[in-house]
Amino acid sequence: MAEDELIRVFLKAMKRAIFNEVVEWIESRLTINPSVDDIACGVGYSRRFVYNLFHEHAGLPVGKYIRMRRMTLAAGKLKLTQQSISSIACLLHFDSHQTFSREFKKTFGLSPGAYRDSTCWDMSLLYQKVAPQGGGVPAPYLCFLEEQSFAGYGFNYTLSLTDDIATRKEVTRRKIAGGATGADRDIYILSACSPAAHNIYKTAINGFIGTPFNSWVASFREIRVAKRGLYLGLEFSGSWEEFIFLSNHVYLKYLPELGLYRREGYDIERFVPQENIALGNDRPFIPCIIMSRSVIFR
Repeated sequence: MAEDELIRVFLKAMKRAIFNEVVEWIESRLTINPSVDDIACGVGYSRRFVYNLFHEHAGLPVGKYIRMRRMTLAAGKLKLTQQSISSIACLLHFDSHQTFSREFKKTFGLSPGAYRDSTCWDMSLLYQKVAPQGGGVPAPYLCFLEEQSFAGYGFNYTLSLTDDIATRKEVTRRKIAGGATGADRDIYILSACSPAAHNIYKTAINGFIGTPFNSWVASFREIRVAKRGLYLGLEFSGSWEEFIFLSNHVYLKYLPELGLYRREGYDIERFVPQENIALGNDRPFIPCIIMSRSVIFR
């Protein structure tokens, strides 16, 4: 490779690394609504450099990105926690409940109260965190699933929407690690989320791990039913580090792009024993996964 080309590749990689640093700085301070000047001071580059770098790599002005990410955080708290509208406005450093409500309605077309009370969750205007470019993301597909019963056991936990993605998926990782020992059949995890009953700032996860129900399953085991309907599916094989970002792609990329609403019901994750699939290389793979998310058209 020519020297000029090496320099070009190096500079491109360096700019991408700086961009990732800027994104992480912003994401850790979304609630305080940082300005471009704040970002420039925080990461140690000029205001103009930060603005141009962000626009080059993200395709939109940094101010718009911050605004959409803040409103996405607000939308999640409205639908997945019992935190009051005034408390959310305070968390996001709005000067008043009214100012927050105007900004929210300007973004989503509904007042915060109407958005919280809506039966379906319109995700068309949610905006996901800008992620570093990397490996390919599996293409989604729509499928109709019949009602299916599963035998296993339930588990419940709470999480915060401000937790990083890896923390949120850690429970799933532990359940799969425990349930896959010696398993020769597919393992399913069902999950549904709702506002936590005893903590207005948290989201409750009603989880279940098991296998499809049939006559040989012990009668004392718990039974859960996944409803029939239209689902959004993804087929995935890869490392755990790659897998943990799929939820964000489902909720903040595919549902908005396809014009779909999230409806009540279980999300389904199906883990296939690794010995049952041909991977074709020696990367550190977790079992092949099919993720299905219940959806309905807008």
